[in-house]
Amino acid sequence: MIEATAGRGRLVVLAGEPGIGKTRLAQETARFAVATGARVAWGRCWAGGGAPAFWPWIQLIRECLDATPGELLTEANPGLSYIAQILPELVGAKTPHRMPGDPGGAFKLAEASREPGKRFVLFDAIANLLKAFAASVPLMIVLDDLHDADEDSLLLLRFVAREAQQMRILLVASYREVDVRRSHERSELIAEIGREGTTIPLRGLSLTEVREFIERNAQRPAESQTTLSLHHATNGNPFFLDEILRLMTAGHGSPRTKLDSSFEAPDSVRAAIRLHMAPLAEQTKSVLGIASLIGPEFDLALLQNVSGLTTAQLIEALDESIASSLVSQISEAFYRYRFTHAITAEALRSELSTATRVRLHERIAAGIEQVCAEDLESHLARLAHHYFEALPIGTAEKAIEFARRGAQRARDQLAFAEASRLYAMALGAMTAGRRSDEIARCDLLLEMGESQALGRSLDEARGTFEQAVQIARKLGRSDLLSRAALAVSTWFSSFFAPDASLKALIAEAITALGQNDIPIRATLTARLASEYHWNGEQERGRALCEEAVAVARRADDQRAVLATLWVQNEINWGPANLEARLASSTAIASLAESIGDYQRALRAHEMRFTALLEMGDIPTLDEEVQAYTTLAEKSGEQFGIVQRLHAALAFLKGDFNEAVRQTQELLRHAQRRQDPALLVCAAVLMEYVSTERAQIDLVELESRRKAVVQQSSTMAPVARAGLAVFYASTGQPAEARAELESLAGNDFASIRRDWNWLAIICWLSLVCVAVDDARRAAVAYELLLPYAERNVTLGWGNLAYGCVGRFLGMLAWKIGRMDDAQTHFEQALVLERK
Repeated sequence: MIEATAGRGRLVVLAGEPGIGKTRLAQETARFAVATGARVAWGRCWAGGGAPAFWPWIQLIRECLDATPGELLTEANPGLSYIAQILPELVGAKTPHRMPGDPGGAFKLAEASREPGKRFVLFDAIANLLKAFAASVPLMIVLDDLHDADEDSLLLLRFVAREAQQMRILLVASYREVDVRRSHERSELIAEIGREGTTIPLRGLSLTEVREFIERNAQRPAESQTTLSLHHATNGNPFFLDEILRLMTAGHGSPRTKLDSSFEAPDSVRAAIRLHMAPLAEQTKSVLGIASLIGPEFDLALLQNVSGLTTAQLIEALDESIASSLVSQISEAFYRYRFTHAITAEALRSELSTATRVRLHERIAAGIEQVCAEDLESHLARLAHHYFEALPIGTAEKAIEFARRGAQRARDQLAFAEASRLYAMALGAMTAGRRSDEIARCDLLLEMGESQALGRSLDEARGTFEQAVQIARKLGRSDLLSRAALAVSTWFSSFFAPDASLKALIAEAITALGQNDIPIRATLTARLASEYHWNGEQERGRALCEEAVAVARRADDQRAVLATLWVQNEINWGPANLEARLASSTAIASLAESIGDYQRALRAHEMRFTALLEMGDIPTLDEEVQAYTTLAEKSGEQFGIVQRLHAALAFLKGDFNEAVRQTQELLRHAQRRQDPALLVCAAVLMEYVSTERAQIDLVELESRRKAVVQQSSTMAPVARAGLAVFYASTGQPAEARAELESLAGNDFASIRRDWNWLAIICWLSLVCVAVDDARRAAVAYELLLPYAERNVTLGWGNLAYGCVGRFLGMLAWKIGRMDDAQTHFEQALVLERK
């Protein structure tokens, strides 16, 4: 806590078995934190099911809000509308809780791939809000029972843990190791979170410590055999020890009486809790059984609705529970309670028969509908859980309805894992209820696949989409088939890897549509054009895309126009289409901003920047960076691209100090976002700096470029060309020639004419000169000649390597055209000075 107070926050993770003392250690740490002047906020995860997405974070933010002056919230205001998606009370009821640029209508699936960026904004807004909470008073955050947390809450913890290093925040999290090991994915994620801080594994008490525990808590001397037996029975677990000691001491009147080993140790803590509850009134036991099923917290109103008891009877039962340390009251004003220990609630649930549990779940669901009728939206996940658990005696229709609505709400909150879980629950309820509505099933599968893809569970998403495709085909529903084709092509374009089945699916969907739904047909046609392009049929792809754009414009559907123009720009991105690319990216930027699609508008400005960089139009480039910056601030999309653009300009102007400063800031953004593309971009820029300053580790550089060749089919040609230049410049001509041979087959025709083509040919020109390959130098010269006045760029304007004329001059010199060489060098000097 001392380091956090000084602004060096950290994460501490407590791991161990149930009852080992994780929560108690967190409580003692919290007491120390309060004593040093810090504020403490708790977020408790829940195993009983039905808790909403981000539940532990909702709890602790609420706790912080209660103790935070209003002016601090004003400082954090830019992100409040995002956080209000999961915590509506954060802003006024009249504030529109809608993400900027949120797409709607028929193109929801087609445009879904941009939503993970919004989740970053949500996470960033929460981190900034926590920073505001800790600005005046250091903050300790406790997230208890991570093994029960929803996946979205864990992803948020990973993000906040990284940010906390620059805040006055101590993060303490706990989890049960045995529960985490049951899921490989959860185990990996929690291990990744643990690497962001320090993990402390808690183990059982030693034999000596067990003796001390017995004598201190039982206030009696402990026989050696008693100590050995208790240590063996509990493995030193403090919670188990305490429960068994309570039972053992219950029949001993005098504190001086020695404890002996003549007891029957329960084989589990459930047995100990059962014995501990034995003296309670039957009515109290019944109330606690109902409460154990209700949820992470329970209140008097719902408990009364379900139990049918009077208020006086309930308060009497709860008072007895509090006196027995089973339950604690967390709000006197609203009579809200929680179990003192999660194990107690688990034990109580396990004692209920299946029939009793099913009946209670149905009554709890009906009770929530009655008690919370004015705010059902906040309880959709709970309702889905209870109605689902009430099957088969309950109504499947309600389980499906609330699971689907809850999933949609989770999706709106950017809780994609929770949305996927609830969609799966709706599908499960449909099966359990023997509902044969295949249209509804297909619709649910499409929505679940979208949520899985947004959460980056892409293998699962592909399988889910394929199920939807099969149902759509079986039903002969062109609308469902077109939605499925849009979804699959959004996430699995052949840009990433050739996919003949995807091309066939899109063509099938277009045929099925006929002349219906023209905007969707136009969008699918553009997607088909993209598939042709990336599978080697570029001319056919371009012609088909032109047709798609024309159809969208005739239909006067702005989203369809935007979607088709986007594909057209993508497949036109090559050396021969510079002016067309500049015009189309300008049109996309204007159209996207006009309909509120800020993320696409920003990407279009990046494309404009790249085109202008190739042209070497420096004044307009500066204007474009300012336009991007203004739009990014307007939309709240601040994630490193501004810094990338400034770095590119600084490199172009030779201002290496500024370029390094901007690149380091870009790297900071990329690490916060864990954005692979930005991380690669930052690495490339830093490598360029090191190379230009002759500070590069040559062994490491060679290793990195070889790794890219092996790992990425998309980037392999760029990496191979870079590797060839590396070998040529470090006196390894044989290796350089081998890489040149791998790329220059059929006179460089195998190199795809995309946005990296010009850079690759220019780099290979250097290699041709270095290894004395005059024939290929002559071919490269003819290929580059139409672009003599261009700037050589890499990627989306990440770097500019100077004028093509410089490379043409070297090639002309190599092939003996000295006058041409001089002309090219002189032209290059003029352009470079500009």
